[in-house]
Amino acid sequence: MRIPLVAAASGQKTAGRGCTQTVEMVDLYPTLADLCGLAPPLGLAGRSLRPLLDDPGAAWDKTAFTQVWRGGFSGHSVRTERWRLQVQVQVGVPSRARRFNR
Repeated sequence: MRIPLVAAASGQKTAGRGCTQTVEMVDLYPTLADLCGLAPPLGLAGRSLRPLLDDPGAAWDKTAFTQVWRGGFSGHSVRTERWRLQVQVQVGVPSRARRFNR
């Protein structure tokens, strides 16, 4: 699943530049904590996007996980910069897995 994420921070070095790296919504809390100078609680699933705010081309190896429910189907996906694995499951029906190039 892809959704646009727009972020701006005070003193941002690269204001107005886009970034194509894979991130998740769970990255928002650690990012806000980092920008406010707070230490996020241990064990959070996300990580701060501050390195990407400072340099949109920075090295980033994050994998994104998604789970959705639609019409009796459970959909699960794993996305990297290059690949996406998608599995749809319906009770009593064998699962279907599809792999996509970016």
